[in-house]
Amino acid sequence: MTTADFLRLARRVMMVVRRGRVTLVDDTGVIQKAQVDVGPVGDNGGSLGVRDKTKMVQQYGFFSNPPAGTDVIVLAVGGDFSNAVVIASNNQTARPTGSSPGDSGIYDNRLQKIFLTSAGITVTDKFGQTITLSASGITLKDQWSNEVIMAEGQITLQHRAKVVVQAPDVELGATGGQAVARVGDTVTVGGVAGTITSGSAKVKAG
Repeated sequence: MTTADFLRLARRVMMVVRRGRVTLVDDTGVIQKAQVDVGPVGDNGGSLGVRDKTKMVQQYGFFSNPPAGTDVIVLAVGGDFSNAVVIASNNQTARPTGSSPGDSGIYDNRLQKIFLTSAGITVTDKFGQTITLSASGITLKDQWSNEVIMAEGQITLQHRAKVVVQAPDVELGATGGQAVARVGDTVTVGGVAGTITSGSAKVKAG
């Protein structure tokens, strides 16, 4: 083997695995393809530059469309970059931090995420609204900090201003209960008929 042959082989081995950065993604075909900047390579300062239509392999049942600037690991099959495949990706800006051993999750660059932790499962949308499933029950929290807490033996609805229940028929406690009187309704107490003239300042019925 000549020196030139050895250098070519060594360069091919060096090119098998490269780090790169996504600049554009094409998600229209049967396999996702990306434009990837793989940067300089070789002792002579040469560059592989931007590689177009690089295949991106993803796990079955999961998909993502990484935004520009996402770091990737590129595998050149047989050291040939014309047959390269992206096998892993990481976005430094969007990736959540602070997880504990055993945790996992799904996230995007819009702050939406699903976390699976030892405490339970938390789903968060881009407005900061959450659904939390844990051993103590289910909690729904909106962007204004209003909550619905479903726990054993009790459902708690917490709102900072007002709770409105609208339905043609509202039954409290159980089906087929007694009628509830309102201000202005005629009632009979001890055989004497009268009209309710006042009631709670916080609970109202239409």
